[in-house]
Amino acid sequence: MEGDILRREPGGAGQKDWQEERAVLQVLQSRSRFLVLSHMHPDGDCIGSMVAMSWLLRRLGKVVYLVNQDGVPPAYRFLPGSREILRARDFCAQGRGERAEVAVILDSGNLKRLGEALACLSPEMTVVNIDHHEQNQVEGARTVVNYVHPEASATGELVYNLIRAAGLEIDREAALALYTAIFSDTGGFRFQNTNPYILALGAELARAGADPPLVAEHVFDTKSLAVLKLLGRALSSLEVTAGGRVAWIAMPEEVLTSSGVSWEETEGFVNYARMVEGAQVALLFREETGGKVRVSWRSRGSVDVGAMARELGGGGHVNAAGCEVPGPLNEGIQRVLRLVEERLAER
Repeated sequence: MEGDILRREPGGAGQKDWQEERAVLQVLQSRSRFLVLSHMHPDGDCIGSMVAMSWLLRRLGKVVYLVNQDGVPPAYRFLPGSREILRARDFCAQGRGERAEVAVILDSGNLKRLGEALACLSPEMTVVNIDHHEQNQVEGARTVVNYVHPEASATGELVYNLIRAAGLEIDREAALALYTAIFSDTGGFRFQNTNPYILALGAELARAGADPPLVAEHVFDTKSLAVLKLLGRALSSLEVTAGGRVAWIAMPEEVLTSSGVSWEETEGFVNYARMVEGAQVALLFREETGGKVRVSWRSRGSVDVGAMARELGGGGHVNAAGCEVPGPLNEGIQRVLRLVEERLAER
């Protein structure tokens, strides 16, 4: 790839010496067989980072298996290499990963976030933990090598660093995967984690072969008729509280089930609540089988929904987070809204 990017350092930009990345690469280069795992209900950063990590490992001559709980959401199936990602239940049934020496865990703040893919891990495996969440607790009896930087805009940014530290030329396939990861987690370069460095990196990846209009079309601009009809039903439930500072959408289990739409395809619905003028916090409540309620959080400015979600056993970033609370739906909604109103009142 032509040119070079100044890697953002804590406290300001500076020339990157790749020392930390080379330490991670030493672990990757010393083993032969790898599992690349990511969190359940994968998003664009998750899928793009998996594809890019697979690209890196294969160019290092490694055997690679890509596994997560839920497979690949429709929006990201355009990525070359995405079809290699297997659902955990299928992969574990085949027993193909038994000889893997290293598990590379991407974009997961803790092991529980792996869902069914957690069963693919064995105590003998070395774990390479690559993540950008503020609270990361991937730990245990097994050996863990951490490469965690909360200041990174996306996990894809960290995978990019490893590729550069390895001295590899980024081609179209890798550029497209990395650009998709970054584009997705910055909300199309609109969220608070957008900065001069990540914009320059996006431009560099475009020069290397990423196609920004193609990525935007698949990630944000193409939805099935079923998804759009479900969005209409979801928006009919849109409410505001706390004097308009909190906007929220509720989706009962039967609404999602009857639509035929997957859980992952509804993730962006919360951003419509975030659009409400004056709303500082946006919430999407999705009722799940078993009586649980999954909550997606978004916020504006310095309102830290990651901290709020952590109080309820979840986690995430300042402006984007998630958690799961006990149902039924109405009780889960009221529990979360009480917490949000209390924290906003303390500001």
